[in-house]
Amino acid sequence: MKDPSLSASFVDSLKEVLRSVGDTVKLYHGRSLRKPIPQFQLNQHSILNEVCFASPTPDIAIAITNSIIKYASSQNIKIIALRATAVNWFSNEESSWPVVEWNEEDGRKSLAIFQFDDEMEDPSKGSWLMHSAYPDPVNDGDLSWRSSRLDWNVARMDDLEILVGAVYHACSLLQWSPEDLEQLCCHGGKDVTSEKEYFPSTSGLTMRLVRYLGLLRDHMQGLEDFQMRFREIIPYLEYVSRYYGKQTNRDLAHN
Repeated sequence: MKDPSLSASFVDSLKEVLRSVGDTVKLYHGRSLRKPIPQFQLNQHSILNEVCFASPTPDIAIAITNSIIKYASSQNIKIIALRATAVNWFSNEESSWPVVEWNEEDGRKSLAIFQFDDEMEDPSKGSWLMHSAYPDPVNDGDLSWRSSRLDWNVARMDDLEILVGAVYHACSLLQWSPEDLEQLCCHGGKDVTSEKEYFPSTSGLTMRLVRYLGLLRDHMQGLEDFQMRFREIIPYLEYVSRYYGKQTNRDLAHN
């Protein structure tokens, strides 16, 4: 394989795509933090209880909990608040990614999203993508970030592509109104036994369908474009992993 580092255009493309990925993760992290993270007495048992709500299986919840505790110990940090949620593929709960957010004592905030294969025998070998930074509020309600870094540890590059897509999916959904989210991601939230509620006028139903189809079309097109751009730099990331180790991958995403 030709060394992609010799191509200046390839490196420029790599930096541009990684910057776009980093910006999307930071935007998602900031929007998620609009809902404060609860504080409670944190220990292995309480973290596991929280993570269980966002995990498809107990074994995965244990693996995530152990990875967070190991991270906190290795970095010598104190976690003071933690929240676990799941990013679902619309209303399909079988396609979901656990997300854990936590605040650290020195003010740094972190978000990690996890990917586990259905046939994976050992959940401890799952993949993850993590953003850590110090937030600064800005006027429009979003956050700017200081000392922002993007880390990942993946079993295969396909998992990183999946995680990047899941972040884009989640970030995009957070821009939708609560009503749109209810209709398109929560089975509509309606009582199907109520014909008056469930069968609106023809004109009203048509307008709603057109609106929802437009939202879904734009969402899927944006996701496809985002993942396609990321897919183009996978050969370089694989090259870096093979010759320089995973840590170099992570360093490339720092800003």
